[in-house]
Amino acid sequence: MTPCTLNRIWKQACRRGHRRFIAAARNLEEAQTQYLRQLLDDNRTTRFGKDHAFASIRNLEAFQQQVPVRDDDALTSYLHAVQSGDTHVLTCESVLRLEPTSGTGGAAKLIPVTARLRREFNAGLQPWIWDLFEHQPAATNGPAYWAISPAFDVEPPPHCRLPVGFQEDGDYLGVLGKVIARSIQAVPTEVRHVRDPDAFLFQTVLHLLAKPDLALISVWSPTFLLNLLNRARLEWREALARALRDGSGERILPSLGRAASFERSCESPTCNWGALWPRLDVISCWADAWAVEPAQRLMQLFPRTTLQPKGLLATEAFITLPMRDGAGWAHLLSPLSHFYEFLDVETGEVCGAHQLIRDRIYEVIVTTGGGLYRYALKDRVMLIGWRDTLPMLRFLGRSPEVSDLVGEKLHTDHVERAAANALKQSSVEATDWLLRAHPDPQSPFYEFCICLADGGSAGDRLDLLRQQVESEFEKNPHYAYARSLGQLAPLTIRALSQDAFAALRPANREATQKPQRLFLLRGVDAG
Repeated sequence: MTPCTLNRIWKQACRRGHRRFIAAARNLEEAQTQYLRQLLDDNRTTRFGKDHAFASIRNLEAFQQQVPVRDDDALTSYLHAVQSGDTHVLTCESVLRLEPTSGTGGAAKLIPVTARLRREFNAGLQPWIWDLFEHQPAATNGPAYWAISPAFDVEPPPHCRLPVGFQEDGDYLGVLGKVIARSIQAVPTEVRHVRDPDAFLFQTVLHLLAKPDLALISVWSPTFLLNLLNRARLEWREALARALRDGSGERILPSLGRAASFERSCESPTCNWGALWPRLDVISCWADAWAVEPAQRLMQLFPRTTLQPKGLLATEAFITLPMRDGAGWAHLLSPLSHFYEFLDVETGEVCGAHQLIRDRIYEVIVTTGGGLYRYALKDRVMLIGWRDTLPMLRFLGRSPEVSDLVGEKLHTDHVERAAANALKQSSVEATDWLLRAHPDPQSPFYEFCICLADGGSAGDRLDLLRQQVESEFEKNPHYAYARSLGQLAPLTIRALSQDAFAALRPANREATQKPQRLFLLRGVDAG
């Protein structure tokens, strides 16, 4: 069957999920109440459920009184038991695998994935897919690139008895969705098993270039696609043209015309990417907070293609999905995915999703079928309106203690520990240090600035310090992932005089207000 036929089948398979979404949108409070009641009832006999008396909870107020808001540190004992293979700890369902994400201390935290959690993600994905194909029918007329996450190894803790690692991206789509996504995928799924990052990226762009009828690109960070295209033009031009001209295995058939088109497009200073994929209808990627500028840069390369700003989705939970709203897109809360609460950053009060106030800023708290109860995500959103009873939310970025340029999620606690460890190991004496985020749309990076004790010189130890700080940062799997794919440029280091360092301190105080644009942390002996 053709990609067009398969996409239409996929759309129809998502119709039921879209209808359930529309029904829940008419009464969000009822949908959320039913979700919470069912989840607590199903898990009342678990260790967590007994510890927090789930069986006695009858309403939201009791739930909030008996279950405190928490982060991964507060769940350590429960997560350790899950990792050791204990059952009925957080959920009655079996844990299928553990998926890594960044922790506050830097080392990967492992999120339990259950069949219920997959269904909850699918409850957001189905209405998203249906709405996308309904309003952008040309996106169904050819193969699509649904970004493939490389299968990089993640070292499990010694006590772990469960499989650890990133799932295949299609695992959340349901059986039919996964089969169809594989069939229309412009880049074969086996490419994700290419271990070398450069080879993975080369194979990815090669398969994309071999598809002149490419209709849709869905990636997470726009910097991933910008970096991929930039390397194709500047580093791999000759190798890609040769592979297209001569063929590369069974998947890439020889095409003199395609090779010539690529070489001709590369003659332009920015490369005429739109001419290479004339049927590309939609690019879906992050386009809020730090991603605004790189998304705009991407659209300059594809002026005839529609940009769909992705919703808020984390390893732990599915928060919002994009749906057509007039000429643009609205990010609507996914009412059937999880139970949501919101912390007002100004007042400190916590409310339900149906109690949000327009133009107020909130941090998201989720309760999920994967066993996270009242879990603080550290993502900040603003309510900008309503559709039926569903909140329309704008993602503002991470909370002030987290920096997130391309999805790396560096936490202040991790950075503090990383700097202390690296300074000690390199024997560099510094009176102060800070970390600066440089959100360059093409090549974002971090800069580690230090003020040397007594105005001394670190000499050769400065580069050693840089390497050790970078190594500490890479204990965060998302930072390591971004670095391996080139989404983040290498960490830089700079030694400053006392006066030059002092000049940065006013900006340091501003960082709490704009953490995504400038992330500065005072370190040793900072007042």
